[in-house]
Amino acid sequence: MFQESEGSPLHEQMIDTTSFIPILDNNETPYIPTNGWTYYIEAVRSKSWPECKYRFLSYTSDQDSKVDMWEAAGTNQRWTIVANSGSSGAVYLKTTYGEYMSYSDDCENVSIKTSQQAGKNQEFRFIKGDNTQFQYYIQAVGRDSCDKRYLSFPVGCSTSTPDTLDFWYAAGPDQRFRIFPVQSKDKFEQSMNAKSPCPDPYLWWVNSTSGYSLICTGDNLPLFKSNKLTTDVEFLKTGVALSGDTKPVWARSTSRWAPENYHTQGDHNVIFVSVDQGGGLHRTGYVWSQSGVGPKMWNKYSPNYMELSKTAGGEIDSTIFKDPSDGKIYIIWKSDDNRVGSLYTRIWAQQIEFDGFSVKALSDPKVIMDSKGLWWIDSWVEGGTLVEGPEMVKLNGYYYLFFAAGKFCTGSYTEGVARSKSLWGPYEKMGVPLLSTGMVGYVNQQKIIGPGHGAFVYDEKSSQWFSVWHGSFASGSSCVRYPFITKLDFSSSDAWPFTRWD
Repeated sequence: MFQESEGSPLHEQMIDTTSFIPILDNNETPYIPTNGWTYYIEAVRSKSWPECKYRFLSYTSDQDSKVDMWEAAGTNQRWTIVANSGSSGAVYLKTTYGEYMSYSDDCENVSIKTSQQAGKNQEFRFIKGDNTQFQYYIQAVGRDSCDKRYLSFPVGCSTSTPDTLDFWYAAGPDQRFRIFPVQSKDKFEQSMNAKSPCPDPYLWWVNSTSGYSLICTGDNLPLFKSNKLTTDVEFLKTGVALSGDTKPVWARSTSRWAPENYHTQGDHNVIFVSVDQGGGLHRTGYVWSQSGVGPKMWNKYSPNYMELSKTAGGEIDSTIFKDPSDGKIYIIWKSDDNRVGSLYTRIWAQQIEFDGFSVKALSDPKVIMDSKGLWWIDSWVEGGTLVEGPEMVKLNGYYYLFFAAGKFCTGSYTEGVARSKSLWGPYEKMGVPLLSTGMVGYVNQQKIIGPGHGAFVYDEKSSQWFSVWHGSFASGSSCVRYPFITKLDFSSSDAWPFTRWD
């Protein structure tokens, strides 16, 4: 635990104890504790997952269960926030079995268990204090007369048994918790932003005449358009991007993934896309349009796929990033390491330039981030983690590296973000996802699952950032992915991005 002398009132010095979070029925993000929402509560341990795996506030189905920390998030780690309208900022933390996290008002007793009643000794407050990344201190309201009032966990990590949970004097490094949304209070409806499927959507502004274009994975690359960008706009399908003319060998497979367009000059646009070279091995090439943006206008193909990381699994999900600070251009991609059984996947970057209709490398390829360190990321490889779909934005002095994570077309698929002061890293991952199945809503009472593979654009007209991402209503072979649009904001206190729901 945080080390301090016995009886010290250090919490009075470290944080503003009046800065508790008001508990509302609706917030701009569920990462602000919200009445009626169900969460996993994760301790921010000194070491990342899985090195320090016991991190989730946990209980059993027994009455008066002990509350400790478990190594996985499931039924017995769900906590529903119930606002106490009679006490400002106070909440009850309700278990799956209808009991409440509870404690003693005896200052010498720092144990925590569950209770059937919801009263003074079951009240807590979430306090932001000096935390970032939507982390909180959790204070026991009924222990206001006690020095030890903050939920706390050990400095060291157990490797074989659940770690203890108790109270401590101070609100410091070993009293920080994250909340992970599992289920909303109500089945809130979201707009589906096209009637046709659009996996791996990429969105960009064309011009004031054409508005926005949207392109998607699949065959000759479905193409959509809209004159405006809002969360409820409907993008209309206009056709496909690629012409039906003869294609070079590298581009002939109809298994074409995650296309992205980049405008160079005039009417010149270039799509980067990964295409199956046989046996599921994808490599990335590019196709030019010399006539602007519209159906079947991309018809000038690179003679071969690009020599990128040359990894055994292939390269997919490329994106082009132009650094607004110096005008340098980079290609960023995922090496498809999970395809060959690797436990981890990697995101790469390489500086390039356009030379006529060719792309020239100006640097060696370099890994800038891998998939390690976050418990909510899984993989098709058992015991592994997977990131893909990189997108880069520079803002607030940071390079924000957005990424999809987990298994697409399942409830585990998410969208995350990391940031760095340098494009080349190292990148700090935000501890919670931007999008997860538990956060997103419903379409005609059908639950959206597997949100991710986002693209991000700033709309000048509304002065608002937006993200477009795909989600489905079923998993596995029944999965059909549609596009959804949500607002993206950046926290005024720490500049981390979040999905906004108002």
